[in-house]
Amino acid sequence: MSPDSWPPAAHHLVQGPHAAHQPRLRNTNARRTANPGVPVGPGWWWGRARTRAAGILVAAVLCALTAGCTGASGSSGDYASKVANAARAADSTVNIAELDAELVRDHKTLTTDLQVSLQQAYSDASSTLSGFDAVLPPHRSDVALQQRLDSALSAAVTLLLEMRVRAGQGREAELVPLIPQLRAMSVRLKLFEPLA
Repeated sequence: MSPDSWPPAAHHLVQGPHAAHQPRLRNTNARRTANPGVPVGPGWWWGRARTRAAGILVAAVLCALTAGCTGASGSSGDYASKVANAARAADSTVNIAELDAELVRDHKTLTTDLQVSLQQAYSDASSTLSGFDAVLPPHRSDVALQQRLDSALSAAVTLLLEMRVRAGQGREAELVPLIPQLRAMSVRLKLFEPLA
């Protein structure tokens, strides 16, 4: 009589008493995303990956546009447009960092991927800050706007640096409490975007 034809009880006796207590694999589709009720599946993963890639690309492009315009702006309107572009680029990097923190919260990221993503976000935000600082306000009345955005950009860079350090030290779980700060930072940066 071959083992394949044995009844289920016989298999249990051969495998031992602990076979019935093997841990069950988690059903990842039962986990919740940042949007309650949305199942996790291949399509969701692909959407998150596309969001991350698109965000980094947009940040890099906007950062390059800002960094390429050094010296004083020709007018207050031109300067306001540069302010909006820099804020939009920084907001993109903050959104990527928020996504990374959410993936850590939901146990859906690898350490190496996390570190690379946060390094890229920090690098993009730093470049945006440097590029913006190279653009001088054309008039004294524009200085207040410069100072406001410079403060917001500096805060974003500092926050992203802290996230990068925590991830590099294996303290990924400490990124999750920073999600509210990242969301508040995004709101702060979006206030400048209508200036474009």
